[in-house]
Amino acid sequence: MCILICSLNLKAESLSDTSSENSKPGIFELYRSKNFKSLVDFYGSSYASLSYKELILLGEAYKNIKNYDRHIKILKLLDTKKPNYFKIHLAIAQASRQKAYDLIYAGEEYKTYSQALTDMIEYYRSAITLNPTNISAYSELMSIYKDQENIPEGLALAKTMIKEFGEKPTIVLDLCEWTRKYGLVAQTQKSCARAAELSPQNAIPLVNIALAIKDAGEQEKYQQEIFKIYKDFPNEEAVVDLIGEIYMENKDYLNAEKTLIKNKNSKIENSRINLAAAFYENENFDQALNYFIASCPVVNEQRKKFLRYFESRLRRLEMAGEDGLSFKFQRELNNCRATPVVIAQENKIRFSHFSEGIRLPSDAKTKIEGQTLAEKRYNYEQTRKKGNTYTPTTEAPVNIPSQ
Repeated sequence: MCILICSLNLKAESLSDTSSENSKPGIFELYRSKNFKSLVDFYGSSYASLSYKELILLGEAYKNIKNYDRHIKILKLLDTKKPNYFKIHLAIAQASRQKAYDLIYAGEEYKTYSQALTDMIEYYRSAITLNPTNISAYSELMSIYKDQENIPEGLALAKTMIKEFGEKPTIVLDLCEWTRKYGLVAQTQKSCARAAELSPQNAIPLVNIALAIKDAGEQEKYQQEIFKIYKDFPNEEAVVDLIGEIYMENKDYLNAEKTLIKNKNSKIENSRINLAAAFYENENFDQALNYFIASCPVVNEQRKKFLRYFESRLRRLEMAGEDGLSFKFQRELNNCRATPVVIAQENKIRFSHFSEGIRLPSDAKTKIEGQTLAEKRYNYEQTRKKGNTYTPTTEAPVNIPSQ
């Protein structure tokens, strides 16, 4: 991202002019020609003697060759030369995020990226503190909270952003989704109704209202609301998925198939599992088998559920005298079981140690690995009821002394 380079007027077209001002010969030309490897080779060992502008170029060169440790080191050095400059803090946050995410995507151990995670959050918060009117730091921090499904922090940040920037549709939608995930039914209905007003072509606010009703235990009312939404948004994947789920729960497999066929190529794993099951329950065995084969590589997070369903149905084929089909299903079950589970890049963060981002009070940090977010939230609530308190850190950002 163009943060320090652009802010200091070091764009490529101006580098030749700047290079004559107290700069080491060649560094600006190397940067302008994008010869980043040579730049770090020539100037990396003598970085302590470089000027402020030269350090920026050296840091950018490290970023371009993906040497995140050296890039972050240079940025922190820049921070000592120009303390509390929010663009430097934002650049450190972004560099730390890139390092941590790349290591997580590569399947590295937690210890290799733990410090980068700490720096990432710390510097995003300090960037917000230093410049509370710049929305980019807020938005990037919000995307991190979504990655880790950090409900308390995401909810607090959405409220802060509305106070700072007003009711922008995307921010109100974030507030809508966070309140629903946190289980705040009344607030969900209010915030999601407002999100629906601001984005009338978006079905998601209405879906969240319906899901909040379901979370409150009002199943019949929930179904009524979802069918109303379906009339207005008959091709919205999330709505189709929920309608198909209702039909499957009611064992109305014909309507489940008719509905879920719209999501035939969807990435929503639940839709694929239910459509394959609907084909099977309607005794469209060949279709069920073909769709099972097509869906196996797509169904990753719910692979076990997918396999269990069809494993439990093999006996039915045998009893129906469909020995050939039974053999084919068994073969494809084995093939699917042997197919590597591939977690999408955007979901790998959630499955890393980073997913334990819901911070409990210090005296309540019990073992939470393996728990679902609902279980973590329940345990947090039980802790709070016993007298402990929790203050979302986005409501009290890091206090950086003024320049």
